Amino acid sequence: MKKTLMVFACTALLAASLSACGSKPAPTEPAPTEPTSSRDLQMLYQSGITAMGADAPVLFPVSDISELSPLFPGLEEISFRQVSGGLSPVTGAPDEVVLLEVENSADVQKVVDILQKAVDEGAVESEGTDEAITAAWKDNASITTDGNYICLAVFMNGVSIPAEFMLP
Repeated sequence: MKKTLMVFACTALLAASLSACGSKPAPTEPAPTEPTSSRDLQMLYQSGITAMGADAPVLFPVSDISELSPLFPGLEEISFRQVSGGLSPVTGAPDEVVLLEVENSADVQKVVDILQKAVDEGAVESEGTDEAITAAWKDNASITTDGNYICLAVFMNGVSIPAEFMLP
């Protein structure tokens, strides 16, 4: 009887220890989450291009700040949550859309200044070579902001900038 009692006690002890191995303690800290954005800039870009219909230019898609930094020096020093848009496949052509969301609202004006400098340089560099391109940079370029969002839209004259690219 002692052996049976001893076997039963050992079996119970073994069963208890094995059942404890399968459970994990619940995490005490919530997992960190990425900041969420209320606007999906890629969707905004696509809806703007779609709204342009037949007037929409062919643009190379942009989704990383490294693709914009050579054209807009200084952007690489700023932290962005989202980058989207499209650039003309033809060097010097004004057709482009740049949609950005900065991490820090203090950087909005810095980004606007960088984009405005590029618009001004586009107008100056094209003077005397192509009047239509100069006019587009001077007359049909728009930089708008809303909170941490910035949009640069430039198209040849006669092509309307869709409302999607005119941030409220």
